Amino acid sequence: MPLIDYDALVGIEPPQDGRPDWRRRMLAFMAAERATLYWLLLGIDQETVMSRPIFDAHTGRDLLAHVAAWDEFYAERIEMVLVGKTEAIAGVEADERNAELHDAHAEWDLHQALAACSAARLKFNETLARVSDEQLHSHVRLPWGESYPLRRWVVWRARHDALHGEDVRAWRQKNGFPRTAGPKELLLSAIRASRREMEALADLVPEAERATRKVADEWRLKDTVGHVADWEAYCLSCLKAGRLLPRDYDEDVQRWNEAHADARHEQPWPQVWNDYHEVRQELLSVLETMSREKVESAMENPWGHDSPYGWGHAYLAHEREHTEFLREALLTRQHA
Repeated sequence: MPLIDYDALVGIEPPQDGRPDWRRRMLAFMAAERATLYWLLLGIDQETVMSRPIFDAHTGRDLLAHVAAWDEFYAERIEMVLVGKTEAIAGVEADERNAELHDAHAEWDLHQALAACSAARLKFNETLARVSDEQLHSHVRLPWGESYPLRRWVVWRARHDALHGEDVRAWRQKNGFPRTAGPKELLLSAIRASRREMEALADLVPEAERATRKVADEWRLKDTVGHVADWEAYCLSCLKAGRLLPRDYDEDVQRWNEAHADARHEQPWPQVWNDYHEVRQELLSVLETMSREKVESAMENPWGHDSPYGWGHAYLAHEREHTEFLREALLTRQHA
C-alpha cells in the first residue's frame, strides 16, 4: 500500500510560517517509495526480472525505465516553469506516451534502466531544489486551462512509485516466485536507495535532537542508526571472510544488541552517523568488486548455505524493518 493518500496530500495546505517542513516530508516520502520499489524487486532471478511482465507488457527492467522517464518528464516541466516557459508545456496522453516509452527502451539492459532511474531522480531533486517554497505552493496555469500548485508534480513522483510497487506486490503474490539470488546491480541499487531514505528520515529531525529524539519506545534516532551500522559491520566482516565469524556473534541476539548499544550510548551523533555511512560504503564496495558468480556462490554459516547476495539481502531487510519504525514515528504519523 502507498504510505499515505497522495491525492489527499496534494490538497493539504502548506505550513503558513515559512518552514520547509512540507518539502522535507515530501522528499522523505519519495525516498521511501523508491527504496520500497527496489526492495520489492529483490530475491527474483535475473531472467524473470528481464522477461516476465509485471503489468501490461512491462517487465521489471521496463518498469525501471518507465519510472525514470516520468521523473525526467516532470523535472523538465518544473524547469520550464522556472525559466518562464509554462506556455510551452504540452499536454500528453499517458497511455500513448507509456507505449512510446516502452518501445524506445525495448533494447535496454538492466544496467541502463537502473542508471536512468538514478540519473532521472537526481535531476528531479536538483531541479526541485531550485524551486522556492513560494513557487512550490503557488498555482501553475497550464496552456489547456488547468491550474494547480506545482507541488502536485512532486507528490505524483512518490505516488507513481507507490502504485507500481503495488503492481510488483500483486505480481509476486500471483506467481509465488521462490526466493533466490537476483541481479547484483539491483541489490546494490536497493542498498543505495535505502540509505537515501535513512538520510531523508534523519533530515526530518533537527540536528540538535538527533542524539536524543525517541522514535520507538526508548530507542532514539541515534540508537537506531548505530544498531543498523553495527549489524551491517558484522555482515561486512563475514562477507570479507567468506564465512560466518562466530567470535563476532552471540546467539543471544538481545545480549549482542545490548552490548553494542552500551558501547555507543555516549557517542556523539556525528560519530554514529559517520560510522553508518562508512560501513555502508564499504559494503557496497565489497559487493561491487565481486563477480556475479561469487555473489551467488554458497557461503558457510550455521543455518545452512547462503550466498553473499543472500547476506546483503538479509541485512538490507534488517534496515528496512527499522526504517519502517522511523517512518511511522517521523513521517506517516504526521498525516494520520
